[in-house]
Amino acid sequence: TYSENAGLRVILLISAVETQPDNQHNYYKKISKALASKKALFAYDVYNEPIYFDRGNYTKRETQNFVKNYNNIIKNESPNHLTTIGLTHYKIVHEWDPELMDVDFLSFHAYPYWSKNLSLLERFESKLYWISKNINKPWIVGETGLNTVVECDPMNLASGTKENQLEFMTYSLNKFRSAGASGYSWWNYQDSRIKLKGDCPHWDRYGLINSKKD
Repeated sequence: TYSENAGLRVILLISAVETQPDNQHNYYKKISKALASKKALFAYDVYNEPIYFDRGNYTKRETQNFVKNYNNIIKNESPNHLTTIGLTHYKIVHEWDPELMDVDFLSFHAYPYWSKNLSLLERFESKLYWISKNINKPWIVGETGLNTVVECDPMNLASGTKENQLEFMTYSLNKFRSAGASGYSWWNYQDSRIKLKGDCPHWDRYGLINSKKD
């Protein structure tokens, strides 16, 4: 595979549709069985940001059971691969409590969003403070980044110049390390062309390189 030839290790997002358990469990079983011998595969991400994409309002016991079932199915077929789940921050605790998720490690998505009463970095640091004080499981940074579409801030996503992006990268890397992270992932490798209605036709400029590979 390309990843193995390049010496890369992959966290594969397979996500979930918790309202279709039979189909979901069958899918997890088939894909983990098919990839059980893949050395480049580091871990499975069983659900991406469920607080935004799940299909109901659940109790902690319900979400705990969802993830426990997903993890058991994967481990039965692919015991040499790790499992994780992509979560955001403290607002998820009422439903997708990180400490109750039956995975090998947690993957937090923490961006420097603006807030009404907090500056960009104050709100970012508040997320890290919560993680460092409340999370006992091993964890990594699954996503972080700063958008370089200047004067364009859709959905309250912080943006700035390329210089601002580099500053935030250095700053956040040190902050995550101090908070106890075991890994760091930037969103994303190359600028994409995601379009958004309104004044921001191309807002996804988180990439380490742009479309011209500068």
